[in-house]
Amino acid sequence: MWWKVLFLLFGVAGIIADVSARIDEQMPPWMDSVDDDYYNSLSYLSYFSDGISYRLPNTTVPISYDIWISTDIHRGEFGFDGEVTVRFECIETTPELILQYRAMTIDTVALFDENNSLIEEDVSWYQNETVEFLIITPSQQLIQGQEYLVNVKYNGSIRDDGLGIYSASYITPEGERRWLASTQFQATDARRAFPCYDEPLYRTRFNISIRHHSNYTALSNMNAVEVVPEPESDYVLTKFAETLKIQSYLVAFTVSDFISTDNLTAVPPQRVFGKSASIRNGEGEMALETSIRQMKIMEEYFGIDYRFPKMDHFACPNFSFVGMENSGLVLYDELFLLWDPVSDRTSDRDNVITLIAHELIHQWFGNLVSPVFWNYLWINEGFAALYEFYIPHMMYPEARYMDFFIIKYMHVALKNDGNLNIRAMTHYVENPDQIEALADGVAYDKAGSVLHMMQNALGHETWRRGLQYFLNARQDNYTNSAFLYAGIQLAVSEDIKNNTPDVHAIMSTWELQAGVPIVTVSRSGDVLNLQQTRFFYSNQSRASLWQIPINYVVRSNPNFNETTPDLWFAGKELEIRNGTAPKPWMPNDWIVVNVQQSGYYRVNYDTELWSLLIEQLNSPEYHLIHLLNRGQLIDDSFNIARSGRITPDIPLDVMNYLERETDHIPWDSAQRALFLYNRWLLGTPVYDEFQDYVLKNVAAMYNKLGVNVIENEPRLDRYARQIAINLACLHGSAQCLDDTAEQLENFFNLQKTLHPDVVAQIYCNGIRRSGADVVEKMQNLLLKAKRQIERDRIIAGLGCIEDPDILYEHLLMAIQPGELSSAERSNVLTLPLDNGIASLRALMNFIRSNYGGINLVSADLVSTLCSNIAIRISTKEMYDTFVKLLSHLKINGAISASKETKLQPYAKGILNWQEKHMEHVVLFFEKKTNVREPFSN
Repeated sequence: MWWKVLFLLFGVAGIIADVSARIDEQMPPWMDSVDDDYYNSLSYLSYFSDGISYRLPNTTVPISYDIWISTDIHRGEFGFDGEVTVRFECIETTPELILQYRAMTIDTVALFDENNSLIEEDVSWYQNETVEFLIITPSQQLIQGQEYLVNVKYNGSIRDDGLGIYSASYITPEGERRWLASTQFQATDARRAFPCYDEPLYRTRFNISIRHHSNYTALSNMNAVEVVPEPESDYVLTKFAETLKIQSYLVAFTVSDFISTDNLTAVPPQRVFGKSASIRNGEGEMALETSIRQMKIMEEYFGIDYRFPKMDHFACPNFSFVGMENSGLVLYDELFLLWDPVSDRTSDRDNVITLIAHELIHQWFGNLVSPVFWNYLWINEGFAALYEFYIPHMMYPEARYMDFFIIKYMHVALKNDGNLNIRAMTHYVENPDQIEALADGVAYDKAGSVLHMMQNALGHETWRRGLQYFLNARQDNYTNSAFLYAGIQLAVSEDIKNNTPDVHAIMSTWELQAGVPIVTVSRSGDVLNLQQTRFFYSNQSRASLWQIPINYVVRSNPNFNETTPDLWFAGKELEIRNGTAPKPWMPNDWIVVNVQQSGYYRVNYDTELWSLLIEQLNSPEYHLIHLLNRGQLIDDSFNIARSGRITPDIPLDVMNYLERETDHIPWDSAQRALFLYNRWLLGTPVYDEFQDYVLKNVAAMYNKLGVNVIENEPRLDRYARQIAINLACLHGSAQCLDDTAEQLENFFNLQKTLHPDVVAQIYCNGIRRSGADVVEKMQNLLLKAKRQIERDRIIAGLGCIEDPDILYEHLLMAIQPGELSSAERSNVLTLPLDNGIASLRALMNFIRSNYGGINLVSADLVSTLCSNIAIRISTKEMYDTFVKLLSHLKINGAISASKETKLQPYAKGILNWQEKHMEHVVLFFEKKTNVREPFSN
C-alpha cells in the first residue's frame, strides 16, 4: 500500500500537501538548527506497549465467510446493513468465540453446527471496546475439533475518512454530484465492515454479496457470478465467486456508476474503472497497458503466476491511501491511475507506472505470502518500494528509474534514520493506532533501501532465485524474516562457495537495529582505516554495529560498474593494507566508498580524502566519478556537516563543481542542500555571495534546458529543468525571471498553452516580480479552476509573490468570504514561508492584524504558522520582530503562554547555527570568486 507520504515523490501537489501539514509541535530541544522538513520526518508516536493485549486468542480459527452488505450510496445515504456468517473450527474447548469489530451496531447473533442446523438462535454477546472484541458466549461450550457457524446481523456507517466502508463523490461534467462507496481495510479496518478475525495470520475464503441500486455496479475481489434483480424494486444483488484464501484486510468491494476500459483477452483479464468522462477520454489506457506488461514481467521474474482470475483497477476520487493492493481489485487515488497525455505531467505518468508496479508486487509480497503479524510489515512494503522502480527499470532501462529510487527513497531513508527516535525495521506492537504508525518511512524507504543493498551485494540473479525459493516455499502462507532469509540463503549457498555470506546474520543487523551506520574512511600511507558507528544528527552515540558490504573505487582504476562487495565490514574498525587490498591505490588517488550508492550507509572521509574528491569534482574530468556517487557525495557531505562531523564549507566546496553538471540526479541532492543553506544564510552579510554561488553553478543547466519543454527529450531532463528554473529565479537570475514572466504573460494575453511539466514553475517564478494586475489574473484563474491539482498549482504560484504589499493583499483571500476550501486557505497562508525575508515580514504583519480570522480557517492555524516561522528566523532583527509578535498573540489569546515559551528558543535555532558555523561559511566565500555566469536566451 502507498500512503499519503508518496505525494512527496513527484510534483507540486505533494509539496503543497506537505507544507500545509507542517506542524512543528515536536521539535526536539537538542537540535540547534535545522528545517521543518527534517522535524516532520521524526517519529514521536509511541512504539511501546500500553500493557494491553489486543491479539485474538488461539482457541478458534476461521474457515470461510459469507458476507452480505446493503447500501443506498446512490442516494448519498451513509449507513449500511450487513450480515456475516463465519464458519470456524474450535482448536481448544472454550466457552466463548471472540471476533474483532469496530464502530458497528450488533442486532442479532445465532450459532449453528457444521451442517447449518441451529444450535442457539439468540446468543448472548458483549463488547470490549478497548480491545475491539465482540465476545460471543453461547449457552454451551464450543468443543475442540468441531466446526460451527456464527451468524451476525448488524449495521454500520459509511464513513467519510477513507477507512472501512467509506464514501466518495465527484461532479459530472453536467454539474451533478455522484456518490460511490469503496473500502479500505488495511491494517485493522475490516472489522469496521464485518466482525472478523482481523489479523494477517488468518487466511480464508470469502463469499461476498452486495445489494445496491441497479444503476450502479458492484465490484469485489472475484468476478460477479450473478446479478439478481430484487422483485418490485430498483435494487439488485450482485453475487461474487468465492475467493481464494486471503486475509481480511485484502477483502474489497466498490459500488459506483463507473465504467471501464478493458482487455479481456489478457491473462489475467484486466480492467480499469473510473468516471465515465475520464475513461471515455482515454485516461485509463496507459494504466491498462502498463499493468498487463508489468504483470507478465513479474510472473516471469518471480517464477509464480498471479493466481486470481482477474485484475481490476479502480480510480477513486480522493482515496486517502493512494493505492491499496486488494487481491483482484486494486484501489487507487484517481490522480495515480488515470493519465491524460494532454494535460498531465511527466511526473504524473511516472506516478502511474510506479504505483501500479508497487501494488502489483504486493500480489506476491503481502498477498501470496503474508506477514505473520504487522511487525513484519516491512517485508511487504520494502519489496514493493524496491520493485516499484525496478520493474519500470526493466520496462524502460533508458528512463533510469533505479536512479530515481536512490534519490527518492534511499536519500529520504538516510535522512530519517539520523533521528534519535527512529524505530527498527521489525518492531512489535499490538495497539491498532500503533500498528497504523508502522506504515512509515522505515517500512517503505528504509526497508526498500536495505533490500536494494542486499540485491547488489549478493548479485541480482542470485537474489532473484532466492526470492523464488522463498515464494515457492511460503505461498498461501504466513512468513517472518527468518523464512525470507532461508530462501535467499539457499541461492547464496549455491552461487557463492567461498566465504559464503550468512544472510540471516547480515540482515539481522539491519532488521533489528534502529538507525543507519556511518563509515569514516581515513588513509595513512599504505593503510586505509574504516570505522563504523551509528549516524545521528545530534551529539549522541550508540554501541551499534552492522555487517556492511564495502565496495570502493580508486582514481587509478575508476571502474564504477561492479556493486558486489570487496569485503564485509562487521566490526567497529577495519584496516586495509595496500599490499593486500582488493583494489590497490596510488599515493594521490581519491577513493570513493559505496559504489553507485549501492549500500545503505553514509560515508565520511578524512580531510585529505575530501580534498582529493573535491579536486576531482572541480575539474573537467568530474564525470570520472559516477553520477550516483556525485549525488551521494553531495547528500552525504551535507548531512554529515549537519551532524557536526565536518564543517559546512565542505559540502559547499563539493557542490562548487555543479557549474559543469547538468544531470538531474546530483542536482536533486544539491537542491535540498541549497534550499537549507538559503534558509540559514538569508539576510546575513554573505547572502549576496551565496546567491552568486548558486547562479554560477546553475547557469549551465539553465542554459542547456531553458523553460521550454522539448518533445522526446530524456525523461530526467524534465525534472532537471524544474530545478534549474526554481533555483535560477529564486536567486535572482534576470534571464530566468524574464523568461518565466514572458511565458506567463503569453499564457494570459495570447492564450498560449503552458506545458504541464513547467506549469508550476511558470506560475511561481513568472509571478515573482509581477504587478497586481497579473496577480489578479492568477486569482481569477484559481476561482475558475475545477481540478484540485490545478487549483493547488495556482495557489502555490501565488505564494511566490515577492512584493510585500501585493502579497499582503493576496493573503486576505485566506480569510475573506469565497469558494476556497479550508485546506486551500491554509495553503494561501503557508506557501509564502520560503519566499524570502520580505515575505516572512509580510506574513508576520498579516498574522498580527488578522489572527482572529486565521484561526477561524482552522483551529490553531496561528500556532502552526508561528511554529513554521520560528524555524526560518535567520537574523537578529527578524527574531526581535517574531518575539514581539508572539507576545502580542499571547496577550490577545491567539496562542497559549506555553506556546510562546516553547517557540522562543526554537526561533534561535538558525542563529545558534550561525554562531557556531558562519566563520567557515564566510571563509569559503572569501576564498572563492563566484562570477555569475551569463544566462543565455
